[in-house]
Amino acid sequence: MAACVAAAMVPGTTVETVVDTAIELAKDGTRAAIADIAEAARRLKASGAEGLLLASNTMHKVADEVAEETGLPILHIGDAAADRIAADRRTRVALLGTRFVQTEPFLRQRYESRGIQIVDLNPLWRAEVDRIIYEELAAGRVVREASESSRR
Repeated sequence: MAACVAAAMVPGTTVETVVDTAIELAKDGTRAAIADIAEAARRLKASGAEGLLLASNTMHKVADEVAEETGLPILHIGDAAADRIAADRRTRVALLGTRFVQTEPFLRQRYESRGIQIVDLNPLWRAEVDRIIYEELAAGRVVREASESSRR
C-alpha cells in the first residue's frame, strides 16, 4: 500500500497507474517488491510517519522485511486479527484473500501460533476468489457473476 501511496504522489498519475502498481507489487513477493515498498516507506518516514499500516493482506507477505529495512514498526493485520479471534474464543476460521494469503505462511502462522485453525478452501473456489480480487476488485469493478459465485 505504501508503494501505491507513493505512486499516487507522482505528478500526472492516474487511478489506473495506482491500481497497476498495487497489482504488480501484490503479485511479486520478490526482492524488487520489498525494495519498492521499503523505498516508499522511507519517504513516508522522512515525512514524519512513525509506523506503517499496510491496507492489503497480500502486502503483509513482505511486512517483516520492510519493517527491518526501514526501522518503522508495522501493525500487522495478522496479529491484530488473530488477537481478536482468540479474544472471542474462536478456534476455526476461513481466511479469504489472494492465493498468497490463503496458501502461504505469512498470515497463516500468525493465526496458528495462537491455536487458531485455518479452514482450507476448495482449490477451485480459492482460484475464483483470487481472480475476483485481481481482475475485478483491484480494478474497481464488481461484477454480478463474481458476487454470485462467492455465495456458492
